[in-house]
Amino acid sequence: MESTFLFIIEVIGTFAFAISGIRLAAYKKFDLFGAYTIGLVTAIGGGTLRDLLLDIPVFWMQTWLYLAVTGMALGIVILFRRMLISMNRMLFIFDTVGLALFVVIGIQKTIATDYPMWVAMVMGVITGSWCATFSSTWSRCSSARTFMPRPASPEDLPTGGAPCSAGTT
Repeated sequence: MESTFLFIIEVIGTFAFAISGIRLAAYKKFDLFGAYTIGLVTAIGGGTLRDLLLDIPVFWMQTWLYLAVTGMALGIVILFRRMLISMNRMLFIFDTVGLALFVVIGIQKTIATDYPMWVAMVMGVITGSWCATFSSTWSRCSSARTFMPRPASPEDLPTGGAPCSAGTT
C-alpha cells in the first residue's frame, strides 16, 4: 500500500514538473519537440541525479509511464495554453506541487536504501531543486534553441565557446 501511494505521488510530481517545464518552453516559443524535451528533463532530472548518487536503478528507465505522463502534460499545456502561459501571470502552482512531492520521494527513497537521515534530507533537496535547475539551464542553451520554429538568422549562430555557456539567452 505504501509503495502504491509513493508511486502515485511520484507520477503526480512528474506531471506537475513536466507542465512547469513545458510552460517555460512554450513561453520561450520552443516547438513541440523542444517543449517535450524541456518538460521531460524538468520532470526526471532531479530524480535521475538522486538515483545515480544512491546507486539504484534510475526510476524512469524501469517503465515508459514517465515518458507518457510528460506527453500528457504537453497535451494539457496545448489545450489550456491561454490559461497556463502568459507574459503577465505565470502560475507557480506546478512548481510548488512538484517540489513538495519530489522532496518527499527523495527522502523516502534515500531512507529505503538505508542511508542516514542527513543524507535523506540532502537527497530530498537535490530531487526537488535540480528539476528546476535543469529546465532553466536547458531553456537558455543555444543548442536547445535549434528546436525553435523560426529560420536561423546570423544572431543565432554560435560565436565561439561552449554551446551552453553562461550568459547566453
